[in-house]
Amino acid sequence: MRDDAAAPPAHPPRLAGLAVALSFACLTAIAWVALTATTGKTYHLAPLVIAAAPALLLRADGRRLARGAAALLAAAGVLTTALAWTVIVASGEEPAATLLPDQPGGVAGEVIVGALAGAIGAYLAVRK
Repeated sequence: MRDDAAAPPAHPPRLAGLAVALSFACLTAIAWVALTATTGKTYHLAPLVIAAAPALLLRADGRRLARGAAALLAAAGVLTTALAWTVIVASGEEPAATLLPDQPGGVAGEVIVGALAGAIGAYLAVRK
């Protein structure tokens, strides 16, 4: 007979892992909106982190994800980033500081590039 006390811990259900991954992305997006609204500063890496979070956190248990699942999680990260940026712009708190002077696209361009880089990087890191 096998002793269950000595067995390694079971992996959490995928649904719970998905909930944690999406919750982290949402909480990070909320923090980005709140910090931008209170300080007026540009948080250049926030879009990248938010877009990459769902796929990377779900992959943290050591399993690779199917290409479709990885693509959906990357899309969820980009959507979360887009929603957070929409809230920032709608609140009138859009920051103006960019990484490079006279940067084409301004901060909105940085958000787009950061979100896409995070999503593509996470997709490539987690897919089978």
